[in-house]
Amino acid sequence: MIAQIETSRGQAPRPQGFGKARYRAALYAVLAQALSAPRRAICDAVEQGILPVLIEDALGYLPAKYLGTRTFSFLEKLNPPSGVMFSDALMAEYTRLFALNLHCPQYEADYVSRSSFNWSHVISSVTGMYSNFGVQLATGVGERPDHIAVELDFMNLLAAKEAHARELNQAANVKVCRRAQKLFIASHLSRWGAIFACKLREETRLDFYLGVAALMEVFMSAEARYWGAELRTSSCEADPPADQASACGCQEGSQPVGSLTQITQQPQTSVQHASGGKE
Repeated sequence: MIAQIETSRGQAPRPQGFGKARYRAALYAVLAQALSAPRRAICDAVEQGILPVLIEDALGYLPAKYLGTRTFSFLEKLNPPSGVMFSDALMAEYTRLFALNLHCPQYEADYVSRSSFNWSHVISSVTGMYSNFGVQLATGVGERPDHIAVELDFMNLLAAKEAHARELNQAANVKVCRRAQKLFIASHLSRWGAIFACKLREETRLDFYLGVAALMEVFMSAEARYWGAELRTSSCEADPPADQASACGCQEGSQPVGSLTQITQQPQTSVQHASGGKE
């Protein structure tokens, strides 16, 4: 299901930071689904003109200081193309880009590892972060933990948990969710997300993926600034740092993720001191 954007018009005031976390979670969810194998939900959202409106709403409710831009011309590329069946065009381009000749690899290790040892380290580090938050890939997903959609979906989970904790005024849980986001951005997504988006923009022949790539570049830049992380925009110069997964301080039991882009959203348990990210 495509993420839904809640607005605050006509509603009781939300806790400080609630909206930002909720809209960030929604954008992560949209990107995760857009970069997964095509499904009926994403095709319907494009064909019915829902997707660009949903994204524009989320971007519009985020502070200008966070985004650094208010130019979203790329949204027009997310409208349904004329004269072709979008679902067929999307499947054909997804297959060409990601399944046949790997024009645009979708895995973190392909961008940040120089050896098979460090390739394994990336997988271990990402999996450790997921485990610490009590989530794992659902049976039958068929993708590695360092797949771009999986990593984006994990950030969707963390941001959604932050929003949930804020709504319940659970300050300690807000802190751990924010610390985990800062750690995951710095250790993983900021190291290759923008590079992947650039590669996608260069390789695709479909307007939809051009729009997705532009959205991801804007969003990754905003997230890196927000969390104070270094955003890499070209091939990495070093292998990933030592595994820091245990540093998030989360102590939840294991709960499987329902699908590649469907995640649990349960309140966080008691946590250690945490910090990070600008309110």
